[in-house]
Amino acid sequence: METFYFTSSSIVPVRKEPSETSEMVTQLLFGDLVIGGLTEGNWLSIITIVDQYPGWVDEKMLSAIPVLPKDLDPVWFVGDPFLPARVEVPEGGNFTLRLSLGSSLPGLFTEESQGKLLSFPLKGQTIKVPRQGLIKKRNSQGNEIVEAGRLFLGTPYLWGGRSFWGMDCSGLTQMAFRLCGLNLPRDASQQEKLGQIVTFDEKQPGDLAFFSGESGKVNHVGIVSSAGMVLHASGRVREDKLLKEGIFNFQNSNFSHQLFNLKRYI
Repeated sequence: METFYFTSSSIVPVRKEPSETSEMVTQLLFGDLVIGGLTEGNWLSIITIVDQYPGWVDEKMLSAIPVLPKDLDPVWFVGDPFLPARVEVPEGGNFTLRLSLGSSLPGLFTEESQGKLLSFPLKGQTIKVPRQGLIKKRNSQGNEIVEAGRLFLGTPYLWGGRSFWGMDCSGLTQMAFRLCGLNLPRDASQQEKLGQIVTFDEKQPGDLAFFSGESGKVNHVGIVSSAGMVLHASGRVREDKLLKEGIFNFQNSNFSHQLFNLKRYI
C-alpha cells in the first residue's frame, strides 16, 4: 500500500543513498508531495509526485497524509524569498517556518481569517501561511518564464539545490517553468530529451539552451532571456551573453560553456 507524504519542512535534502553523507541529488521544498516506499532505519525511499525523481530522505522531515489532493497542480506559490509560515502546536511550542521562494501550496489548504491566511491541520498541529506573500502561477509564456527565473538572480550555486538559498542549473530551469504551471524533469540531461529543437537564429525568450563538456554530453542548461542573453546558475544565478559558441562570462571575460542545442517547450 502506498503512503503519501507532505513536505512540512522548509527544505528537505534528498540523498542518493540512505546516509547523511551521501550525495544530495535534489531538494524537496515545503508543500512538495511524495510517495514513500522502503525504509532503512530513519531513512525513507521516495518518489516525487511532480517529476518522479527517486531518492532517500530522513522520514522525520516529512508528514504522512491519508490521500493526495484531487488537484495536484498547485494554484499558490511562495513569492517572497523568506515567507514566514506559522506552525501552531496545541500543547505549546509554536514556531515559524521560513519558506523559500517557489515553494507551493497543494490543494490541502483552506482559507481562514477572511482570506488573509491559508491553513492546513497536520498531525496535531496547524500550518498557517499568510496570503500576502503568495503568488498565483504565472502564464506559460516565454517572457513569463524568464521573469520567474529572474526572481532567483543572485542565488548561490548548490549542487542538487532548488531553493532561494541555493540551486543548480536544472533546478533553476525547473523552478522557473513550475512557477508558470509547466513541469520539467529534474536533471538537465532529462530536460534535453523533451521539447522541439530550434536554431540559434530562431531562439526566443523562454527557450532552453543546453551545453556540453569535453565528453559531448549535456552538463548544463539555461533559459534564453533575450535575443543574446542566457539566465543560468553558475557560481550564482546570473545572466551572461549567449553566442553560437556558448556562454560568454562577463565576469571572467571567457567562454564558460559550449552550446549543445536549443529547445522550445511552449
